[in-house]
Amino acid sequence: MLSSVVGLSAIVSLTAAATDGQVTYTTAKAAYLDVGAKQGVAVGQELQLSRRSKPVGPCQVVEVSPTAALCSSDRAAPGDKFTFAFTPPPEAAKPEPKVLPPMMSAGQERELREQLAQLPVERVKHDVSSAGIALQGRTTLRQELWHASTTPNGTYGRTSVDGYFDVGFSAAPQFFTSASFRVNSDLIAPNNQRARPGELVELYVWGLSVGMRDGFVVGQLGRFYAQNVPGVLLLDGAQAGLRFLDDTTEVGLYAGAIPDLITIAPSLDRLAGGAYVGVDLRPMEGVSVVPRARLGVISSPDFQYLRGEALAQTQVYWRGVGNVGGSIKTGIGGTADMLPSIDAASVDAGLGVVPELTLWTGYRYNAAPPLDLDFNGASIPRAQGGHDLSALTAYRPVPWFGFGASGSVAYNTQSDSTRAFVGPQLELPTMFGDAGGMQLGYIEEFGLTKIKNDVEVPGGIPGRNAWVSARLRFPFLSFATRATYYESEAPRDWYRELGMSVWADAPILPWLSVRTRLFGSQALPSLGGEVRATPTNGMADVSVTGSL
Repeated sequence: MLSSVVGLSAIVSLTAAATDGQVTYTTAKAAYLDVGAKQGVAVGQELQLSRRSKPVGPCQVVEVSPTAALCSSDRAAPGDKFTFAFTPPPEAAKPEPKVLPPMMSAGQERELREQLAQLPVERVKHDVSSAGIALQGRTTLRQELWHASTTPNGTYGRTSVDGYFDVGFSAAPQFFTSASFRVNSDLIAPNNQRARPGELVELYVWGLSVGMRDGFVVGQLGRFYAQNVPGVLLLDGAQAGLRFLDDTTEVGLYAGAIPDLITIAPSLDRLAGGAYVGVDLRPMEGVSVVPRARLGVISSPDFQYLRGEALAQTQVYWRGVGNVGGSIKTGIGGTADMLPSIDAASVDAGLGVVPELTLWTGYRYNAAPPLDLDFNGASIPRAQGGHDLSALTAYRPVPWFGFGASGSVAYNTQSDSTRAFVGPQLELPTMFGDAGGMQLGYIEEFGLTKIKNDVEVPGGIPGRNAWVSARLRFPFLSFATRATYYESEAPRDWYRELGMSVWADAPILPWLSVRTRLFGSQALPSLGGEVRATPTNGMADVSVTGSL
């Protein structure tokens, strides 16, 4: 109960005189007072309460905090007054200052270290029989319901299970085994709506590997996302590396097959291998430098070509100042002329010297890939190259309001077309108090004019996008929603659409939570006079996630 008294001390009246007080809150048998030990109130003291200058009765103090007190009374009411004689509390005796021994000299420290080094140390034998297993994992069971008004059998359901597990061993903590997967069940979905037509169940394995993650030797074997190997993602194979210089540097090799990038089924059509190096530097307090580099070879699906690749990237983070980074990827081979080329390059920089202001800009270049690795077929178009320049700024002058803007200009080198967008954003982070806030934004898309064959032509399709979102967080529920309006002025096909999405997460137990998602979109009649369909699409799902 004393903790309640301490909590009430934050809201006591600051206008009462030193020898006056009043009742701030009552229960059936007790009254909370706005004065405490600092004003001379002591346990056992009897206070005479009055109400509108009329006596109420005594109230005996039973508990005291520095600025509040609790007394026993069944007649008290909030606002009752009392007067008492102020008795300042006795000052605590000040302890005598403790004199510390003088610091050791450098010679004394060296002599002490030598003495400690000569002490006998008994070797402790590790009992493997007592070793345990450390298991971390997460599993999600999800039921989806889809609807598309313009598709035959457009309303259907889909069940999926996502899983992730990581197992460590206390007897050998550097070893681990992990798995990540998804299982889709289309038993109740019509054939034309299945993820893979004709298949009732689809299995997607994102990872299944064993390896070592700590110590001088690290690596993994199986299906995994390569660590510290820039430009290499999902791989069926092996990675092995050596760490030294206090684990700040890792060099190693990797080799394997790239899975089918659509179904992620194992495939030997594309092979890759090479060497890598990764370094984590801390040159000064608050500064991190993380360079990465890779030299490798990759094959075309038909093994007709091999292409050598070199990729280097680095990122510099300076806490309280900003970050800057860049990367470049070059290659040779993969084409009949065997000429070297720059496949990709990037530069980005962010500035955050002032906590309320954020600035960021970035440039990206991607060339058309010499090897078509996407798919063994002509149904998916080959990726095209281009340049992209983006920028973002955000400013929050006060905790409850912020604003910013973002923009981008992109140029496609194959189609000689340009796309650009720019727009503002407003933020009200405390619109709903401590529970959350909302954001509003607008994007205007347009094509830059250009000269082609001495004729000025538009470089892209204009359009616009407006949205408003809100997020609320309570101990028992997290809620987010977003409403959007989209419009595209494509020639002879002016398209407009309204969309709405809702997410809700509810923790049931520390290891169990429930999430639901709702999404819907409705196409609107064209403003350009075209006659077109106005489809309605929607999705709803409920998922249960358990964690270990």
